[in-house]
Formats: sequence, structure tokens, C-alpha cells
Amino acid sequence: MRWTVVCVLALASGCMEEETPDWMPPEPDALPQLLRTRRMAGELPVVGIDSDRAGGLWIAYSLRTGDFYADADLRLVHVNAAGTKLAELRINDEHINAMGIAFDGTALWLNFANRIDDPYVRAIDATTGAELHHWPVEGGVSDLEVDDARGELVLSSTFDRVVAIDLATGVETRRLQLRPEHVGWQGEQSALALTPDGSMWIASRFWDHLEVRDPTGTPIATYTTDLGSDHHTTDYSLFIAWDAQRGEVIAADENQISWLALRGETP
Repeated sequence: MRWTVVCVLALASGCMEEETPDWMPPEPDALPQLLRTRRMAGELPVVGIDSDRAGGLWIAYSLRTGDFYADADLRLVHVNAAGTKLAELRINDEHINAMGIAFDGTALWLNFANRIDDPYVRAIDATTGAELHHWPVEGGVSDLEVDDARGELVLSSTFDRVVAIDLATGVETRRLQLRPEHVGWQGEQSALALTPDGSMWIASRFWDHLEVRDPTGTPIATYTTDLGSDHHTTDYSLFIAWDAQRGEVIAADENQISWLALRGETP
């Protein structure tokens, strides 16, 4: 298994290095497989995806242009259902890699809570690129999503929990601890996607698996995917979203974007 260097709050050193972690869960038994129904290649390494609610995608790309202190080339790109580029915004990432993007219909939310100091999320106007909100949050967040029904931004924590904040105020509204916390290091959880009924799709950073939980956090099902044969799908480089029109999971890793279904049907 390949481990990328990702800075998070969980370790004293602040980074996960390319080595076997101190803790790993037992590998699950054989699972039903999600199969790719569609794919497209991105322009640059993907650091977040979300549906545009009309069959297309918002994609966050980030490419390091120098050393750690050099600004990365961070782009927010809108493509339609056919993959045609409709818009592109350039954002200064302040030397810290973005990790996750969510679209609320007007604003694009970017996660910068994987950083060591001053973790935060911010909302960018999807038309002008102007910053609308800048909310401090806890560190160790690996992905985010918007819950329209509750008016919340939902954060996926590397400590195996989800934390929701109010979109308008940034105030925490609820949190769910999905697995026992392993003090001192990260847990299993990475990317997050929400369905319209509030169910959660959660990616494992150890295995090529996607878990489904209901809005209360109760497990429903776990699936494996067929993505591992051609690109890396574990660790923190995987990002997922839900395509409500197709009823499928969208998974992005490195620069590959895939739509996944259970034997061609809705999972």
C-alpha cells in the first residue's frame, strides 16, 4: 500500500509518512462490488469533487508549483454532464493544500482543516470567486459535504466522526462518533458523500471500500470497488460525491474520476 504525505492534526509531527501506520483495522470479508459505469480524466490532481445538481461536476484541482511555501495552482472547475468546461476559478491556497470541496447551489466550500494551525473552511462565490464565509473548525478534517435539508456543512473527520456546522453561522450543530476514537492517531475514515435523504457514504483510508450509514450513523452496507486495478484509491487522496440524477457514487483519485454503481444499478 502506498502512503502519501498528508499534514493533519492527529500526529505530533503533523504528517502521515510513507510507512505502515501504528494502527490498522482488520480487513473486512469479501463485499459486494461497485462497478464503474463511466469515467473521465481530470486536468490536474483532484483534491475534491461535488455534483453541480444538474448532472455536471465541480472539481477542485491542486498542483504544487514549488516547495511547501510556494502557492499551489488551485483551480475550481465546473464541467457539464458531457465533461465540457463551463467555468474556472483560481484560488490562492496560502501554502496549504485544500482537501475536499462541496457545492451548496451558490457557494463552493473548501476544506483547509487538514492543516496543523488555524484549521478552517471557507465559502467561495461560484460565479465571482469572492470569499463569502471563513469559519474556524477543528483540525483533522479530510472531506466535506452540504446537507441541504438541514442547512449544514458536514465535515468528515480523520478521527472517525462527522461534525456538522450551520452554513450561515459556522456554529456546530451536531456530531456523530462513528467508531471508537483511537487516541493519538487517525482512524479509518476519509472521504464523505451525502445522499438527499441524509445517508452517508464514507471511504476507508485503509481499504478500497465504501461504507453506507443512515443519518443517525447506523451502518447499512459496505461495498468494494473495481478502481484499484488502475489507480490508487486509499489513503487521503480519494474524494467522493453523490450523483442524484444517476443514483451513483462519484469517486476521484489522482486525476481519474469514475461513476460507480452496484452491477449497473443504484447501490
